[in-house]
Amino acid sequence: AEGLGYSLAELEPMSIKTWETLTHPDDLKRASEQLERHFSGELPYYDCEIRMRHKDGRWVWIQDRGRVVSRTTDGKPLHMAGTHMDINDRKLAEEKIRTLLQEKELLLKETHHRVKNDMQTIHSLLLLQADASNDQHGRTTLTDAAGRLQSMMMLYDKLYRSDNFSELGTRVFLEPLILELVRLLPADPPVRTMLSIEDVVLSSKILSPIGIIMNELVTNTMKYAFNGCRDRLISVSLAKEGSRLTIDYADNGRGLPESVSLENSTGFGLVLVGTLVEQIKGSVRIERQHGTRFLIELEV
Repeated sequence: AEGLGYSLAELEPMSIKTWETLTHPDDLKRASEQLERHFSGELPYYDCEIRMRHKDGRWVWIQDRGRVVSRTTDGKPLHMAGTHMDINDRKLAEEKIRTLLQEKELLLKETHHRVKNDMQTIHSLLLLQADASNDQHGRTTLTDAAGRLQSMMMLYDKLYRSDNFSELGTRVFLEPLILELVRLLPADPPVRTMLSIEDVVLSSKILSPIGIIMNELVTNTMKYAFNGCRDRLISVSLAKEGSRLTIDYADNGRGLPESVSLENSTGFGLVLVGTLVEQIKGSVRIERQHGTRFLIELEV
């Protein structure tokens, strides 16, 4: 009675009708369903958070708990005993936190949207500059930079559209990235792909370098591996066992010369692969039989 601003006498005679009159209409149905489940024996006791009208007209959150202590001769509930606990301050605090989280989510979405738009602008400028360049080396450098940025754009786009802005599944990110890279780089005859990517949830801090690594490997393969080859295949598998993540990238092209490694490559792409693998504290091994194979392992 005191919790709702009444004297005990003002609420007597106390009955379930008193409770129904004071309970918020939006909560009454849910609470009544909980009561019925207790009355039928499905629940050992009744426990529900409801709003009840204070004498001054405001709604107060109450933790309403109780159980049947006696029944009629035909088994219907006769008396209940229990407690009402004022949880208004806690519920108001929860609502404030919920509002702040929603505002944070909107802010993050807006931030990701702006970052993605800025990346798109830079990507377009790089391609425009490449088209305007008369120097083949400069044109290639700018186009490669645009490709690396594209993998980051795709990651941001996937994060922006997901419910979690800090992590993403590998299959959702890598499969479309690989297929898009193969589609954008010209090849005649076309390159087949064989993808077996386990859906492992990783943080964006790990996925971003993995995306750029995949961009470099696919780009190098499409540019250099298939000259004179009729059957063209890129296969990528990703699997996680325990805390160990393994990425197996292979093509059936002409093979990488023995003189070329991650450390002494004349091109920036393979050097970047080695640097990024080191950045995510992984290891990479190159095999050169029947094409080229990159085996990357890291702890996640």
